[in-house]
Amino acid sequence: METTNIDRTTEPVDPSDPYVRTAQTFPVLTEEQIERARLLGQEEPLPKGTILFERGQRSVDFFIVLQGNIEIYEHRQNGINVVTVHGEHQFTGELDLFNSRQILVGGRMGENGSVLRFNRQQFRKLISAEPDIGETVMRAFILRRVGLISHQQGAVTLIATKESADKLRIERFLRRNGYPLEVLSYDAACQETAFLQDVDLKEEQLPLVYIHLGEQLLHNPSNLELAQWLGLVEVLPPDHVYDVAIVGGGPAGLSAAVYAASEALDTVLIEAEAPGGQAGTSSKIENYLGFPTGISGQALAGRAQVQAQKFGATIALPFLVIATDNSVRTQHLSGPTPLLAVKN
Repeated sequence: METTNIDRTTEPVDPSDPYVRTAQTFPVLTEEQIERARLLGQEEPLPKGTILFERGQRSVDFFIVLQGNIEIYEHRQNGINVVTVHGEHQFTGELDLFNSRQILVGGRMGENGSVLRFNRQQFRKLISAEPDIGETVMRAFILRRVGLISHQQGAVTLIATKESADKLRIERFLRRNGYPLEVLSYDAACQETAFLQDVDLKEEQLPLVYIHLGEQLLHNPSNLELAQWLGLVEVLPPDHVYDVAIVGGGPAGLSAAVYAASEALDTVLIEAEAPGGQAGTSSKIENYLGFPTGISGQALAGRAQVQAQKFGATIALPFLVIATDNSVRTQHLSGPTPLLAVKN
């Protein structure tokens, strides 16, 4: 498969673009930070071409480059595009390292070298035990996700002929959940994607969601179907018992998740559509504590979600609580996981 390196030198510079803020989006750890990180990770020599993780995998490891480099790439219809290259003392990952969703991009050794590898438990320990490293990683992860969204990298393509209710529903669901999205008209999609030219489609089958990895076409999927195909649904063990279950992912629910998880309580937050609830749709919120100049609802929800997941909270969506049974303290959900149990 053909590999293409993305050249942004011809693109106009946007000061709000996270990729312009290289010192924060792709920071370089100091020698002293690397030495502290060595105490928690495993050093591994790896040859060029070694696949470290692939799009669609869950709970992948975190890597710090000691020697050589790591190429981060995405799958597109024209092959593999290299999104960025992490050099010595830089690290891999973005926000999906704080949850068990399917990751958006792949990573491989760009040349012979060595890395520090951290599994999820070691990664969380590193973030909590070394606050300066944790702050650097957290900021970089947030900016990298914003970069993926703004550059439509690791994205799916939404194809439609008009502004239908279903097109708007799908677009809203993906954007509110921070998933990179490209929106094309059907005619434009046919010109760009050879795969579509051989498909006999009727207007009633639109909108379509095109998943580049595996060239999957979803015909007007429901939010739940879309979440399952894209790996947005967290893997929840059916017999697992949580300390705290929070119904609703608005500001109050997210705050509760942050406080509960920060006290080492095993916490799950259940949300029907996207973190933030109704507040997440507000263009600007000016009466929320700590933001005197205001903040958009989506930005507030995104920060709160990351904060809760940093402490280990699980965000379960898209689920609806349809019944409760106080005698056994269970929450029955509509969705792929039928039962959550909560400790008394």
